[in-house]
Formats: sequence, structure tokens, C-alpha cells
Amino acid sequence: MSDIHRDDVLKKFTATQMLGVHSSRAIKRQRLDRYAKRTLRNVENLLKFQRTGMASRRENFVECISNMGAHAINVLSTAEVPVAPPPSSPSEIEDQQVLALCAPQDDTKINLDNIAGNVFFDLFRMTRETFSYVLDEISPFMMADDEEVEVKVAVALWILGGSEAVYPPLLKVPEEQRIQYLLEFCRQVTKSLMPKEISLHDRLDSSMWNFQCKFGLRNCAGALNFTHIPIYLGDMKDDACEYLNNAGFRSIIMQAVVSSDYKFCDLSIGYPGRTPVDHVLYNSAVWRKAESGVLFPAEGEPGPNQGPHPYLIAGTCYPLSERIVTPFQAPKFSDMEKRFNNSIYNALSVTQRAFKLLRSRFPFLLDFDKVTVEDTPAVVAACCVLHNICESRREITRKSWENITKTKQHLILAQGQPALVHELSPEAVEFRELVKNSMIHSYDRRF
Repeated sequence: MSDIHRDDVLKKFTATQMLGVHSSRAIKRQRLDRYAKRTLRNVENLLKFQRTGMASRRENFVECISNMGAHAINVLSTAEVPVAPPPSSPSEIEDQQVLALCAPQDDTKINLDNIAGNVFFDLFRMTRETFSYVLDEISPFMMADDEEVEVKVAVALWILGGSEAVYPPLLKVPEEQRIQYLLEFCRQVTKSLMPKEISLHDRLDSSMWNFQCKFGLRNCAGALNFTHIPIYLGDMKDDACEYLNNAGFRSIIMQAVVSSDYKFCDLSIGYPGRTPVDHVLYNSAVWRKAESGVLFPAEGEPGPNQGPHPYLIAGTCYPLSERIVTPFQAPKFSDMEKRFNNSIYNALSVTQRAFKLLRSRFPFLLDFDKVTVEDTPAVVAACCVLHNICESRREITRKSWENITKTKQHLILAQGQPALVHELSPEAVEFRELVKNSMIHSYDRRF
């Protein structure tokens, strides 16, 4: 075979190879151009489904090139012509970069097992063990598979915790979807866990004993108080005046009974911020049960020997009754009445501490800018349930969390309410005297 003929064959063979390679690149670029118009998720799904077909076509292409090369070599002489591999071209580098962008990234998957303990605690405001407990309790009530439920719970707790700690996979969830996860989670917590975690009868004897040991109040079962929750009205501009409280911001009222260990025992959430707190009480289940004599189990007639029956304490903005005891009001106090008032006010501090812990754990309550006023009560109630779970499991709070609430002084200003002026029933006055006379004067004042 002449050298000229051999060169022609080699040129044709090389040209055939290059045409095949360029054709493959052109097809790949066209495919990637089409993929670029779709979302990243669609590209990933298509690549998964087409991986098998692409592998098969790749094998056929390689086999075709090999057959062509073998045929060309047979035409040539027995002399072997070494062919060096071509260097990477700019187009190949560009193709690799596009494929790298289309490939799934590690930080798009929410994998809670890879999060360190202290980071986990800052993200979700609870330990991994408490998170697992909440997840196990709520999973049967959420319509999703186990992995999706875990994601929903993680996103919801992250939002309630203020979203300050950054975890990239959580940021990948669209904001609208985050709010959907939050509302679904809070509704299920309120529906399924609230009856179990918030009860006026739970550990009643222990709570009364603690109130007696700490404040000298015999048979005190809980402290009644209220706080304001800021709201987002959205398009409800016509009702804005109803929600404007005496501190100058729009809110709803949360009435709560708090035990001696800072846990919520009863809740009434949703009245506009301008509503008088006694009106909130009169329309709550606590007042109806108190008036019916079924607020606490097995209530007997009070007497000097057995002491007063279980009762709640409250501030002067609430009415005095046989089940709700309030401090004595001016103008004059005896020494015994002053001591009694001090015990009442000191005991009411458990409510302020509970409200502070609640906001520290879930600073989302400080600024409802994404949740409508209709959905706010469910979110607040869910936070109270989670707070009780954390307190029962002796979860701590960081000082940095509590410092955030100090910047919200308007919440403290909104707590002020004038003393309620109402006609005192003789039975209520007599019962308060019984509570005052049954005080334990040698109680432990360290609190």
C-alpha cells in the first residue's frame, strides 16, 4: 500500500471519529439547552430516568467507533499507528461545568443526623431527644411519610425558634411552603398534644405544695394572668382599632393559668388587644368551671380546719370570687393584708417567668409578620404545648435567647391594667379572709 493511500485512509478515519465526537457534543449541548429551561428538580428527575438509556447509547457509540477503527486498521498495513488521546477542549470543560450545576448538591437534603448537638439545640430550641419525642407524638396525625414529617417538624420548629441559626437545607425550602409546614404542624400539636400537655388537674397536689413552700399560700393551685401577642392584620384594616391595645400596638390577648413550675395549665387565646381582661375571663372556660364549682376535682366546703379549697390567684384587674383570689386594694392595709398582698404578687411572678421563657424559646411570637390573625391562636397554643414539654423534660434556655425579649419593652407596658372596680360578694370576701388567715408565715422566701 502506498504512503499516499495510507494517509488518505488515516485522514478519513480521523475525520470520521471527529465527526462522531462533534455530533455527540452538539446533541449534548442541545439537550442541556432544553434542560436549562426546566427547573433543577425536573433536570434531576429526567437524568435519573434517562441514565439507563444514556448508558446504553454511550456503549453503542463506543462500539461503533471501535468497529470503525478496527475496519480502518484492517485496511492499513500491519504497522500500528499510535494515536494519542486528544486534550480537553474548552467545549468539554463548559459541558462539565453545566453538568455539575445540574447535579444534586449535598446541602439540598435535610439530614438532621449530621447536625452537631449544640447547633441542633440552637436551630430547634430543644435537644435531639425532645425533638424525637415531639416527632414520635405528632407523626401519626400528619398525612405524610416519615421523612416528610421530619422535614415539616424541623422547618416549623426552626421558624418558631426565630430562624436565626442558619442551616442551608432549611433555606432551600420556599418561604410559602415553610409557612404551610408551620401551620400544619401547629394545628396538629394543638389538636393532638394540647389535651395531654395542658391540664389544670395535672400534678395539682405538687403545684399546691410548691406554692405553699415558696409563697406561703395554702392550697393555691395556680396563677392567673394575661399577656399580649403581636399580630399581623394583613388586609383587615377595618378591624385595626379593635386590636390596638393600651401600649399602642395591635395584639390579641392570651389568658393563661400557670403552675408553680412555670407550665401552662389553661389557655384562652384570641380576644382583640383592646378587650378588657375581665371580659376575657368571663367568657373563658376557667370562669364557667369556677362558677359551677367544678374547676378542681373533689372540691369540698372550705373551713378553718381543712383550710380553703383549691383556688387561683390573680391581679387586681380580675374580679374577686370564691375560686379566684385577688390582693386587697387601697386606701388602707393592715400588716397582715400587706403581707398577704406581697405573697400574692410574688406568686404571680411565675406567670411573668413563664411568659418570658415562652418568648425566649419561640421568638416568632414577638413578631407575627407571616401568619394571619385567624391562624395566630393555633400557633400560640402550639408554642405553649411545646414549652410545657420542654419544661417537663428540664430543657434549658440560653441567656442570649432571653436577651432578645428585653428589647421588646412594649410587651411589658401592655401588661398594665387598671384595678377592676366591681361589687364584692360577701362569700368572696369571706373566702379571701380564710385564705389570708391560712397563710404559712414560715415559708421559704428564696425564689
